[in-house]
Amino acid sequence: MKLSFGTIFVRYFWLFVLILALIVFGLGYLYLLKPNWEILKPGGSFDISTYKRIISAQKRYLAKLKDLDKNFEKLDQNKIKKLESVISTQPDLAGLMLAIDRARKISGLTITNISFKIEKGVIKTNVDLAKGNYEDFKIFLKNIEDDARIMDIKNLNMSVKNGKYSLVIDSYYQE
Repeated sequence: MKLSFGTIFVRYFWLFVLILALIVFGLGYLYLLKPNWEILKPGGSFDISTYKRIISAQKRYLAKLKDLDKNFEKLDQNKIKKLESVISTQPDLAGLMLAIDRARKISGLTITNISFKIEKGVIKTNVDLAKGNYEDFKIFLKNIEDDARIMDIKNLNMSVKNGKYSLVIDSYYQE
């Protein structure tokens, strides 16, 4: 008895279907499910508990921001203006020039040269002073120190005999 392909196929049809289904499911697992298992497993990006933790953290952050906003509203506006004068939000050459000129007037010195160079967050000011003694120069420095604006003296050259002084002053602003 010779069996033909057709009779074998009909006799074992369900076995062929079962094997084909196992191959399809196996390939589906291998190419679709396994590569995305990190996303699908607990704690992955499709896990709702991950999003609940993120939302909870964002709510805590929002509560802190609201608390800071309430505290800001309670601040005295005069104190805020004073803080803004310490470090301005933009280069304030006019305000800087006024502070230097105020110190010059109090000390009695004369400005012979002044120049400004604006760099990232820093205003570099070169000031040449004359017609004063050492005590006048100390008064000038004290007035620069007492100004509300933050100013650092980076370089200082003095000729006490000639009464000439040269300074490099850095003042700051927020970008």
